[in-house]
Amino acid sequence: MPIARCSSAEGMPVSEIASRAVRGTLAIAASTLVGRVASFLGALYLMAKLQPSDFGVVAYAAALLSVCDAVANWGFAQGAIHRHERVEETFSTFLDRYGKHELAPSAMYQAGQACALAGKARQAAAYFSRLLAAYPKDELAEVTHLKLGEAQNAAGDFQRAATTFTTFLKKYPKSKFIYLAQFGMGWAMENLKKHDLARNWYAKVIEKHNGPTAARAQFQIGETY
Repeated sequence: MPIARCSSAEGMPVSEIASRAVRGTLAIAASTLVGRVASFLGALYLMAKLQPSDFGVVAYAAALLSVCDAVANWGFAQGAIHRHERVEETFSTFLDRYGKHELAPSAMYQAGQACALAGKARQAAAYFSRLLAAYPKDELAEVTHLKLGEAQNAAGDFQRAATTFTTFLKKYPKSKFIYLAQFGMGWAMENLKKHDLARNWYAKVIEKHNGPTAARAQFQIGETY
């Protein structure tokens, strides 16, 4: 029986993987925002309830909690990075051994995603570029174009990112992720100091999209003045 190619080991379609990636990113952002709001409200409550003499104890406790939180987060982050690195190594080994296999495009995509999550933007871009060069008509090409632009932006290669997003917008004008490409263009233009163009791209996001990315685009418009 032939192996049906899919975008992940679980057999999820590409669109589902991309949607989950977006939802996961938004969930993390929402969780961070809720935590900061709760912290701010807690500080206001303490200011209202405590006497001046109590603040020495509170300051000590806050400092201790900050240290504990930093240690815990560092350990979690390091574990996550090592996990993503193992994923990349596994798919890299697969590609070395079975480079012509029908699952090779999926392996390249997953390796690129693992590098991106591990903070290795240039390596991620290399995997995504390799996939697009070898399989330009693959079902993963659309989302890979988007991921390549994001990786190039993350690596500080803003001119290449702009070129990649331009290609994406021309090839996939009806993509449901068009607003992410537009935001990526805005980010690239902003970092290239082309602020008028950046504002134009951010405005396109706001015009057609209503969500956290649109809110971020509105914020970035303010950053460009």
